[in-house]
Amino acid sequence: MAFGARSSNLTEAALQARLTDAALLQVMRNGVGRMPAVTGLRDDEAKAIAAHVRSIRRP
Repeated sequence: MAFGARSSNLTEAALQARLTDAALLQVMRNGVGRMPAVTGLRDDEAKAIAAHVRSIRRP
């Protein structure tokens, strides 16, 4: 999934609607735009962070 040069706000409802959980985890693990990759997380920790990001979704 292409995000462009700028980082996207992962809490935006429109973006979350397009992102699968796997894509969100990929963004977290690999980084995108100005957002650096998040490293050193176990799978369960990464999934918990992804769930938290989904829970703070903005309209």
